[in-house]
Amino acid sequence: MRFAAILVPLGVSLAVAGGIMYYASIKPAEAATPVPEIRHPVSRAMLLDAATFSEKVAPYFRLQDAHGIDVQIGGVGKKPQFVYFILDGCPCSLDAQPLFNKMYQRYKDKVDFIGVIDKPKPNAIDYAGMTTMLCPIVSDPDLKIVKAFKARESTYNVLIRPDGTIEKMWPGYCQNTMAELNRRLAKLTGEKEVAFDASLAPKEMKSGCFFY
Repeated sequence: MRFAAILVPLGVSLAVAGGIMYYASIKPAEAATPVPEIRHPVSRAMLLDAATFSEKVAPYFRLQDAHGIDVQIGGVGKKPQFVYFILDGCPCSLDAQPLFNKMYQRYKDKVDFIGVIDKPKPNAIDYAGMTTMLCPIVSDPDLKIVKAFKARESTYNVLIRPDGTIEKMWPGYCQNTMAELNRRLAKLTGEKEVAFDASLAPKEMKSGCFFY
């Protein structure tokens, strides 16, 4: 009986230890890719309104970015431009930024990317640093640029041809719009189209929080 009393606790201890080693050896399942929550769905009216900008001359601005470097929005230039609108503190802007960063990395030498934020230069610099933003960021605290493009919400984005004409405006983003943007940029730059991984984007188009 005494021998059995010793063996039982020993057996339990070995079983527990074996279980711990077994579960420790199992690799955790790969986490599912997080997809942004659709807080502000894009309406048909928003799509129709954005479509009215196509083939029109883009509003023109000549100014300095948050770091004091001269930049141009609209007007005639050597490259296409991709301009997107940022609301400081908006989670929707933060959701979209990694995708715009990734697109910038693909076309940075052939397309001028510009982010427009609704805050003064110090806030713009903070945002750029926090999101590892590589393209120029322009401060627009008075919303002059935002209102000129009728970008009522953050994540609005617009593609402008080198002749200053708007190729297309999107009132938000999703997997399909990022694929379309990639296709249009490849065509405008004469690059071979390579599939763009937009899995971090929502499947349905979403916009952002309101500027005004």
